[in-house]
Amino acid sequence: MVIGEVNNTEDVPKIFPQEIFPIDEAPKRFTKQVHLRLKVESMQPASMDGVRELAEAHPGSIPLLLCLRQPSGESVFVEANDNFNVAPSR
Repeated sequence: MVIGEVNNTEDVPKIFPQEIFPIDEAPKRFTKQVHLRLKVESMQPASMDGVRELAEAHPGSIPLLLCLRQPSGESVFVEANDNFNVAPSR
C-alpha cells in the first residue's frame, strides 16, 4: 500500500510516496470498528454462540458492533463488551 501525494500539474501524474507497507497491514492500521451484520429472522438460538466463538478466535483491541437487521429493514446496533474486541482480518 502506498500513502502519498499526487501531483497533477504536469501531463503525467506523479505520486510522491510518504509511506509504503504491505497491503495485509492495512486492516490493522486503519480499522476503527468491526461491524458484523446479522439477519434477525434467520438467527437460531445457537447463532450468538457462533458470534462469540468467532470473536474469541480473533482477539484484539478493535470494538465489535453487531448490526441486527430486522425483517422490516431497520437495523439495531449493539456494541459488544470489551472482552469481545477483535483483531481485523479477512
